[in-house]
Amino acid sequence: MTDDRYVSKTKDRKVWIKKRDHLKAQQAELEAQMTDFIAKHEAELNALLQDYVAVRNQTGMFPFLSRGWELIIDDYMNTLAAKLDLNLDVARA
Repeated sequence: MTDDRYVSKTKDRKVWIKKRDHLKAQQAELEAQMTDFIAKHEAELNALLQDYVAVRNQTGMFPFLSRGWELIIDDYMNTLAAKLDLNLDVARA
């Protein structure tokens, strides 16, 4: 009787190991896709933020705002870049 239970548990364990291995393979595939997606969009966001800074510095984009509000917007953009782990520093005029 004990041998039957052992054989049964061994079969069950093999089934669970197969399922686990399948799930790990799916997880690895999804993580690879996620990494590619993040890398693509990080570059895109970084490019957009760089363009924003360039336009902002060239044109004085917010002439209707006081200097205090411009600094707040620059601080927000720096915070956004930091949270997205982008290498961007909004230069203050």
